[in-house]
Amino acid sequence: MELFKKITLHTARLDLRLFNENDLSDFYEYARVEGVGEPAGWAHHKTIEETKNILKCFIENKDTLAIVYKENNKVIGSIGVTDPHTANYPNGLIGKEIGFVLSKSYWNMGIMTEAIREVIRYVLLDLKLDYIVGACSKANNKSKRVFEKNNFKYNGDLYFNNYNSTKILTDSFILLRNDYLEKCEKIQVYDYSFNKLNTFIYRGEMIKGRELRGVVDVVIYNEKYDKYLVTRRDRNKDVYPNMLETTGGAITYGETEIFSAKREVEEETGITDIKLKFLYKYYMDNTKALYFIFYGTTKCELDSIKLQEGETTEYKWLDFDNYYTLWHQSEVNPNQKVRIMKALDEIKDKSIKCWQRYIGLI
Repeated sequence: MELFKKITLHTARLDLRLFNENDLSDFYEYARVEGVGEPAGWAHHKTIEETKNILKCFIENKDTLAIVYKENNKVIGSIGVTDPHTANYPNGLIGKEIGFVLSKSYWNMGIMTEAIREVIRYVLLDLKLDYIVGACSKANNKSKRVFEKNNFKYNGDLYFNNYNSTKILTDSFILLRNDYLEKCEKIQVYDYSFNKLNTFIYRGEMIKGRELRGVVDVVIYNEKYDKYLVTRRDRNKDVYPNMLETTGGAITYGETEIFSAKREVEEETGITDIKLKFLYKYYMDNTKALYFIFYGTTKCELDSIKLQEGETTEYKWLDFDNYYTLWHQSEVNPNQKVRIMKALDEIKDKSIKCWQRYIGLI
């Protein structure tokens, strides 16, 4: 099975793709550094010819992904996704083994955890394989932490052949698909007539057929201070990292739309005294999603916002004119802009009081 023949995986900071001949220089740059390959069981490369031979194997086997850092389009590491080499995996199930290495220049940035998370999603959600296994030496705390952050479980001790012809004792780890799915958020699904269906998809799963995932957007107005709220997405988000937006998120399976809107507001901002009014639905084919747009009013203090770790990193309260102008700039989430401009244009054409009276909040 050629897992990655026609696909490139993407995260907020990374592209994960098959190696090609143009990667030789970048590959050799990190592979020749002592201490990079040794923890993974191979000696650092002494010559570029050695790197060229390994690169040729990567290209022919099509089972190793290059980790490309988007900021400079540089290959900074690799992830091998192969048939299991160990005996320490479940009989009767189909899975893969992963091994990984990263340039020393990019250690301690959370990059490998981010990359492995996306490989896991692809293997267990898109391909629907049963498990992923991996191993690292007992002294390799960095790799061990990557496994732990991605919810792998310890799976016993194994001996591996080391680069210097010695045997090395390793910790092995496993992540079963069933365990992975238990921790995945279930997202409500709708049909193309905008009817709620009695089914769901997992977060990160590709939606198929004539179905739409449900999402809410909430424009938040502070009537006590006559200001609107925007927040900044975390820089490690997979889509639109570090961009400004209004509160929103997926509708969890079984929730009502208004309950999801209130939950997202509380999770992302800490605001609990919110009055919500449903405005309209907005369908976007490019995202396979049905969006429920809400207008929310609050009287909270401006400094009472509690940002959600991993979701938001900054907030701003703006008067309407500045808020409206902001949504015409490149710093905002462009997809969300398309969805909420109908509401913002209507507010602009009315006074705030007339708008709230118009939608029934006063």
